[in-house]
Amino acid sequence: MWSVGSGRARTYCGIAEAEGEFAVDLFSGDTCLSSEVLTSRGDAVHTAQALRQRYATPLLQSPRAVGLSASASLGTP
Repeated sequence: MWSVGSGRARTYCGIAEAEGEFAVDLFSGDTCLSSEVLTSRGDAVHTAQALRQRYATPLLQSPRAVGLSASASLGTP
């Protein structure tokens, strides 16, 4: 849907469709910062546009600068 920057500093948002659901994914470089599953393409487009307004417009700054961060969790049984 949209992209700002380049290389590891690139922030981008895309919509993926699978089995009647739409996932809106926000990435910084190769790290997924956010993913939301919606039931309609219209809702997915609206969500992607809202993310652009929130994260791409002011920046054109890093998602980490506006409070987003990625973390990994290794679960133990």
